[in-house]
Amino acid sequence: MMKLLEQYEVLSKTDSISELDKNIMVDHPLNVILNPEGEDIHSLVDSFAIILWRSTSDGKVVTSINFSQPILTYVENRLSAGMTKMHRHDYIEMAFVVKGEFSQIVGGQTLTFPQGSVCIIDRNTEHADYVKGQDNFVIFICMKENFFDGIFLSEIENNNVQLFIRKALLDQKSLKQLLQFTPRGQHDVLLPLIEQVFDEKCGNQKGANYIVKGLMVRIFYLLTMDYDINLTETQKKQLNDLLFLEVEEYLRKNYQDASLKELTNRFHFQQDYFARFIKKHTGLTFSEYLRKIRISKAEELLLNTRMTITQIIDSIGYKNRNHFYNIFHTIHKMTPEQFRQNISSKK
Repeated sequence: MMKLLEQYEVLSKTDSISELDKNIMVDHPLNVILNPEGEDIHSLVDSFAIILWRSTSDGKVVTSINFSQPILTYVENRLSAGMTKMHRHDYIEMAFVVKGEFSQIVGGQTLTFPQGSVCIIDRNTEHADYVKGQDNFVIFICMKENFFDGIFLSEIENNNVQLFIRKALLDQKSLKQLLQFTPRGQHDVLLPLIEQVFDEKCGNQKGANYIVKGLMVRIFYLLTMDYDINLTETQKKQLNDLLFLEVEEYLRKNYQDASLKELTNRFHFQQDYFARFIKKHTGLTFSEYLRKIRISKAEELLLNTRMTITQIIDSIGYKNRNHFYNIFHTIHKMTPEQFRQNISSKK
């Protein structure tokens, strides 16, 4: 079975294949039909298909649909100002840029997506693929609307941030807007999963469709966790507020051993991002904000339990008794024992 990147090597060596004939595509036993009956509509017969797409520095565009023999779909003299014909789909298309960059013209604007990024364009949205003078490799994952919506209605994650992102994406899709995902870190987190989808589609074993859907759920989970998404300014503010509530709740539950590294692992943002994020929402550094939560918990334990000071210090995550006493005295101008006695005498 040919691997995904091996298929790309085939595309890379393709330079003398006959030009695409739309009638060949209509008769070919594939899942995607390009421009049927002369219309600029690409139709998807099945609920899911994959297209491998390569453009070259000399203006060729080579395509392999569902891992078939590569076909030269466009050559330089068939392009107008470096772009393919304006067209639309009856399916939702997700483009993943494996190598180089990829551009689309939507609503009169040229949008460029760098290596590692993903764009999703909704059905019936008129657009053209823009070919630049360089070597690019793009994977298109084509999905019928019910397949796509079924992924987002799956139990990807239950926290408020995930629910908000899923709703925002579905709302934007309903407005026929292009969705753009830009990786925050490394670019290759999706490729291994897409290669697994490739293997399942090629192998076509029993249960492959269920496995493919599960892999796509995982892919979209990573998109909503490890990628920045183009949202409206109002949506960005709402998302930031929700994210802060999630971060605050996490710190209040894990204040004993919380760290910026732990936040990074939990919420998939970089440490310097969280340092700025917390400063913006609280006016405090991460260390100051964590200290505030810990001291607040110590006050609660001093007032509502009979725990010793040593037990309280251990329970809130401090390892050094003198350090805790110094912090507490700086805030309250008294020792923890005096704080407990002073409050108790007023009751």
